[in-house]
Amino acid sequence: MLQRPAPCSLSSSTTENQIMAHIFNECQNYGFEILDDGIYNNNGVKLGQVGCTNGNWWVKRRYSVQQQYSNSVLDAVLSLSMVDTSLAEPVHKYLQSRPLEQLTTEELQQLLSAEVANCEQLLDSHLAPRKIDVILLLSKKTKPLI
Repeated sequence: MLQRPAPCSLSSSTTENQIMAHIFNECQNYGFEILDDGIYNNNGVKLGQVGCTNGNWWVKRRYSVQQQYSNSVLDAVLSLSMVDTSLAEPVHKYLQSRPLEQLTTEELQQLLSAEVANCEQLLDSHLAPRKIDVILLLSKKTKPLI
């Protein structure tokens, strides 16, 4: 049976760390990652933010200017899973705009991996036409043996 987290309460027993733990646990269920500025999917695309203010859970979807109240952290993170990311900017674009000194080891690794993938893709796209051109040139210059 699924157990829902307790309502977001600001009593002395509920701390900011407990709220973050609830958000983290729900994000893990979807494979989402929490960075300083929000929640990202496994493709590195920002989905939005989830939080708790005055005892109420809320969600703020990417590009939204307002927080929308939610019944629970589960519902808030679930709503982020439905965000359209087809035209979204990957996390490495976000990381490129930050000073390297401010990046964590994990963020540096993400940035490096994205750059390597971009270089490989660029090389493939430039080399593939040249291979075809060389084959075509060779086939035109060789004379049939018969």
